[in-house]
Parts: sequence; structure tokens; C-alpha cells
Amino acid sequence: MQFFLNKILDIDIILTILIIIFYFVLTKTFKKFITQYGNKRQIPRTQRVKFIRLSKFFLIIFCILILTMIWGLNMKDLWVISSVILGFIGAALFAVWSLLSNVLAAYILFFSKPFDIGDFIILQDGGDSIKGEIINMTTFYVKIKLEDGGIAMIPNNMTFQKTIIKYSN
Repeated sequence: MQFFLNKILDIDIILTILIIIFYFVLTKTFKKFITQYGNKRQIPRTQRVKFIRLSKFFLIIFCILILTMIWGLNMKDLWVISSVILGFIGAALFAVWSLLSNVLAAYILFFSKPFDIGDFIILQDGGDSIKGEIINMTTFYVKIKLEDGGIAMIPNNMTFQKTIIKYSN
């Protein structure tokens, strides 16, 4: 019996080491991909760093879930813990849904690149419109220098809800 338990522990340790190696290899791969993609599309370094960090966060959550299963957290326990955690997360997400939608929109803007820093855009909202040059794109908003010299900060999720006319420089 002791021999059998030692073999199971050996397998768990080996799998844990493989998951840790998997994390570092995939992190390096994501970093390389995002850096190359960002350089190719001329995305500012600060934006690339934010998306690298966000990718690392999601990857570490995924690896932690796998490690909990490897180390014997059975499905019933995992279901109870997940239900409690998801309940808290659901309440938190409901409270901050607009922030999270802006982060997701930033991720989509990063890869789809419908407009760049330096582009002149007109954001139409019914009879109103915002006209100006994009001077920065962050995790939560697009910063626009208006024609009158003012600065407008448009939430990222609004770029998917409004009509945008783009004039490239």
C-alpha cells in the first residue's frame, strides 16, 4: 500500500512540474507572439505589456485549476468551491460589468485594430458627434484630442456601440 501511495505522489509531483513548465513555456510563447504582433502592427509598448500581463493572469488561473485536480481535489469538492467562487465573482461582475466590458473591448481593439493612434475619427451618437485625433488607447478608454484642443476619454466598449468614421494619417 505504501509503495502505491509513493507512486501516486511521484506522478503528482511529475505532473505538477510539467504544468509549471507548461506555464512558463506558454507565457514565453504568448509574450513573443504579442510582441511580434504589436511590432508588426506598430502597437505601443505600454499596450503590449498590458496584454502580456492579462494573458499571464488567465494562464495562471487555468494552471491553478489543473493543479487542484492533480492534487486530489475531487469533483464534488471542486463543484462546491466553484459554486461559491462563481457566486462571489458573479456578484462582483455585476457590480463592475462596465469595467470588464472595457477590458474585453480593449483586448478586441488590440487585435482587430479598427483604428490607430494618430487617426482622426468622428464618433457619431445620433445627432451628436465627437471629432478628433486618437492620442492614446488604454485598457479602459480611448483618449481623443478634440478639434477645440480639449481631451475626450471614450470608454472602449462605446467604440463597438457607436458609428465611427476613420480618417487615417
